[in-house]
Amino acid sequence: KRTLQRNKRRLQRKHGFLGRMSSPGGERFKEPQKKAKEAFVRLISLVKAIPQKERIKEKKHFDTLFSDAQKIHSTFFIICYSDKQLIDRRFAFIASKKVGNSVYRNKAKRVLKELIRNHQHRINKKYDMIVIAKATCIDANYSSIEDSLLNALQEHNLWLS
Repeated sequence: KRTLQRNKRRLQRKHGFLGRMSSPGGERFKEPQKKAKEAFVRLISLVKAIPQKERIKEKKHFDTLFSDAQKIHSTFFIICYSDKQLIDRRFAFIASKKVGNSVYRNKAKRVLKELIRNHQHRINKKYDMIVIAKATCIDANYSSIEDSLLNALQEHNLWLS
């Protein structure tokens, strides 16, 4: 009985953030949040991700790429590339459990995807690529990984100048 009375009293109070939001003057707090959310959605829509049709998904494609591929070893990643099999070139990003737990693996893949996305117009379109993250990718900063990627692509004539 006593706990029910406490809850009723707590619900009747109109102070704090929830009180302001539910009061007539609280509308002024909702409007900026709505505008910020709309701006965020617009910003996200401007970001161009690597399209689904440019991602390697099939096991057969992975197997042929790994068997026929030439490899570029860097301190932060390994790039396996081979002539493209389909009309569009395709990418895949891999981070094994050696990199770390799922948080670190996803972070490594996000960084590599972002690098490829930013420079995809300058990467040779004749090849399919698999980018494999190494554990050193986690501790490195973005610019050092970017420099390593650009150097590796230029050395192996995968970079269009």
